[in-house]
Amino acid sequence: MIHVLKIFPEYFNKVISGEKTFEIRKNDRNFLVGDYIALNEFTSESGYTGRSALYRITYVAGHGHPPVSLPDGYVILGIRPCVFDERGNREYPTVTESFEKRNRSSFEEAAR
Repeated sequence: MIHVLKIFPEYFNKVISGEKTFEIRKNDRNFLVGDYIALNEFTSESGYTGRSALYRITYVAGHGHPPVSLPDGYVILGIRPCVFDERGNREYPTVTESFEKRNRSSFEEAAR
């Protein structure tokens, strides 16, 4: 399953740089390990910026997933960048070099 989510620029930049490898979200979508999240950069002033990135959920903590204590209905998602090679095969890079460019174009291709 692909969950399409909004994300503010300050958090989006930290995620795509590799500095932030998790998301804290309300679990209103029943996030599961193996699902994907499509993060779409969004500002309150101008809406969607056009930047997006695709991530695979690798871990879920909270809301029945110990050992984390969060407000009811919230989870911490461990996430890993997901890109596609020229043939459409998924790759999971361990480095973030040129990640933003590759990931954005991969997500746009997958959406077609």
